Amino acid sequence: MEGQVIEGPWDEVLRRAGELAGKRVRVTVLAEAPARRLDEALEGLIEAAEQLSRSAKTGGPEPNGSWGDEVVEKFRAQGFEP
Repeated sequence: MEGQVIEGPWDEVLRRAGELAGKRVRVTVLAEAPARRLDEALEGLIEAAEQLSRSAKTGGPEPNGSWGDEVVEKFRAQGFEP
């Protein structure tokens, strides 16, 4: 029988004590994930958007949708779905 994985901060796991009472459990303390500020996390995406904006102002891709296609592709590369 495969076990159930319960993951989250200790206080959230502790709230489920009633359903875990009497069961065999294993607790693994995970390393803290480094906190990233939103502007740091989006830095690459912001720079790409600024480059696209600059290229549009300086005679970049024609407004036939290709600039929009580039924006969609930049977001897709970051893991977003259009």
